[in-house]
Amino acid sequence: MLTVLDGNTDAAHQLYVGYYPAAVGVNPATNRAYVMNQSDNSVSVIDTANNTVAAVVSGSNPQYVAVNQVTGDAYATNYFGNDVAAVDGTTGAVTRIPVGGAPFAAAVSHLTNRIYVTNSDANTVSVIDGATRTASTLTVGNNPHGVAVNTATGRVYVANYTDSTLSVIDDATQNVIATLATGPSPHVVVINEATDRVYVSNRWNTTVTVVDGMTNTITNVDTCFSPEGIAINERTNRAYVACYSDYSVSVIDGNNAVTTFPIVTPSFTSMVSIAVNPVTNRIYAGKDSGGSIVMIDGATNAVTALYSGTGPHDVAVNPVTNKVYVANGGSDNISVFEGASAFLSIIAAGNEPRSIAIDRVRQKTYIANNYDAVVTAITESAMAPVPLVAAISALPGNQTSLASPAFTITTTSSYAPTAPPVQAVYYQLDTWQGAWQKASGTGPFTAPLANLTTGTHILYAFAVDGTESSSVGGGATASPLIGRMAAYVFTVRQVPPTLHAVLSRKTHGTAGTFDFPVNATTPIAGSVTVEPRVIGDGHNIVFDFESAIRVPGAVTAVNAAGAPVGSANASASGNSVIVALTAIPDNQRVKVSLTGVNGAANATASIGFLVGDVNNSLGVTSLDLSALKTRSGKAAASDTFWYDLNLSGTIAAADIATIKARIGRTLAP
Repeated sequence: MLTVLDGNTDAAHQLYVGYYPAAVGVNPATNRAYVMNQSDNSVSVIDTANNTVAAVVSGSNPQYVAVNQVTGDAYATNYFGNDVAAVDGTTGAVTRIPVGGAPFAAAVSHLTNRIYVTNSDANTVSVIDGATRTASTLTVGNNPHGVAVNTATGRVYVANYTDSTLSVIDDATQNVIATLATGPSPHVVVINEATDRVYVSNRWNTTVTVVDGMTNTITNVDTCFSPEGIAINERTNRAYVACYSDYSVSVIDGNNAVTTFPIVTPSFTSMVSIAVNPVTNRIYAGKDSGGSIVMIDGATNAVTALYSGTGPHDVAVNPVTNKVYVANGGSDNISVFEGASAFLSIIAAGNEPRSIAIDRVRQKTYIANNYDAVVTAITESAMAPVPLVAAISALPGNQTSLASPAFTITTTSSYAPTAPPVQAVYYQLDTWQGAWQKASGTGPFTAPLANLTTGTHILYAFAVDGTESSSVGGGATASPLIGRMAAYVFTVRQVPPTLHAVLSRKTHGTAGTFDFPVNATTPIAGSVTVEPRVIGDGHNIVFDFESAIRVPGAVTAVNAAGAPVGSANASASGNSVIVALTAIPDNQRVKVSLTGVNGAANATASIGFLVGDVNNSLGVTSLDLSALKTRSGKAAASDTFWYDLNLSGTIAAADIATIKARIGRTLAP
């Protein structure tokens, strides 16, 4: 037996453990205690959390709930009330916000503090300002259902069920910027922010629509029949699809290849929800009837049945604590599982709990109960207030385009009468389940992160003011008292591709294609690189980047006076953007500008066009003629190609004649 003392009241109660408990260790980050039972060779694991439950008045038939990870506020759509209940994450106070008819789903942009609500009867989306609690309206397609926000790109996607379309909204301007065709009856929308792919389940069909968010390219992928819920594991780049009618799960990999396997657990029917823990690579699928969910091993696709409750309608995973929450619509309660399948508890909810959202910063879980006016709020037992606090420095706008940012962490201690000095700070990204990293420095501390994917992340950190130990044994040692857990939400925006080089590319007959390097840093009025070869069928200016290009962006070409010149068209090829210039006259300075490469990068290069200036002196002189004559008769090669002015593949008399006809010309200012 283990005696547990309440540190505030000194009240004691006993827990049954194994035989002859000899030592106990505590993990204060995960609220777990571990008891070594000496005589029966076992270890008892105790969940020290005391789940507290609050019922918050929402409105008529709350359908869906979403959480802003930054503010902690939750938003529940009241389907029959035509409003949204905004729940203050700190006080629990509720504000009812009028929206359109039959609000269905909601998604939060935590960077702009906007909440997007689909109004299925009004063919609109309400955009709620989280600060003012007011809403504006956007018109979308017919009968909008699912909605999702990509914080990395600032795009919002709305599935229009009756139109079989997907509306794309710019979060910055709140305008609909594209309408894309999907499969029949698009229902649920989820996003892989790491790859900028959007997945849409097409209900009563056998397809999932996969959208390349950068190009808006559509691919309809064959899956199991009647796909409903979709969940993404960004670490493995896999999408998991739960299918309602044939009781299967389809797995879509990064190449859109599909593996489908049936869930053969007895009586497992009507699958509607699915969730992923990317830390453990486990997938959890729920059904609309019966009394169990299944756990799928993402590495082997092995399936384990877990008893939950009647009619598990929704399932959600908290990768921070490795807990799984199941909304049991038939038994009006919530099952809570340890991620590895250990059953923890049953928590009473409202009438037919339907939707779950988790605040991974404050460790709160919200459940929309569809058949009454209540949202259930579950709060994990908070650690007692500790006067040792870590504070994580904020990024401008809570976002960065760096894949490897570093954070400054400061600490304060208000222990009295004497505050021991802080010894160390530990940090971890997106979970508490892995190894904690020790920050560098002695205060302030530095927490470097490396190779982050685009999308939303949460950095966790705590301070310690003593020597760390992992257990208490024999009364000789003591576990440290760690500081309060700090959490900071930030977004890695799409990382702009880095420009590697700019080249002028031309083909010299059968001798091949050769690139003339362009100094992209020289301004148009300066000593620009001069392309000495004839126009031929046009000029190709190649902007070579260090990563793959999917969107070439917009291109302009102007002369030294800033006026448009010729015509310019850009196309993407591998790591390059190729700008085709036509109708560019000789003896011309041209600035070529790209904007929005891969949706994020800009690039500019200025170049001069003066046929015959082989020595790049900004004029055609006798020196150019002499240099060309010494190479006459040679084939165009990597060290001679720019002397082949006429692109024939051989440096010949025609090239000499070309220079002679132009001696005395200088590049126009």
